[in-house]
Amino acid sequence: CESDVAYMRTLKNFGWMLENGALVREMLPVYPSFTYPCHVSIMTGCYPEKHGIPHNEQVKAGVHPVPWYISRKLVQKKFFAEYAKERGLSTCLVNWPVSAGADVEYQPADVRADGLSR
Repeated sequence: CESDVAYMRTLKNFGWMLENGALVREMLPVYPSFTYPCHVSIMTGCYPEKHGIPHNEQVKAGVHPVPWYISRKLVQKKFFAEYAKERGLSTCLVNWPVSAGADVEYQPADVRADGLSR
């Protein structure tokens, strides 16, 4: 929301990031517009039919709780961070959907031992 961005500009660290970084003012989400397909599209530059993540949760009849897409191995395209690592850059993913096990240097755990998202 634009009013949130205006307030963030008054804060020291957010203000610095907004002045020195990039800000997207408008966007058109991919379809389906669930969080995980959208985030994986950002990470790969591909639509869901190419990267393979169509929803937040995997459709598995009779399985409860329904497992979420969490593992990098389920994504059929490379993440931009993996291309960056191939070129010798330092890489880190923090709490990014469907990235567990991605080939990056730093990735704090965001998945419980039982495989469910936090």
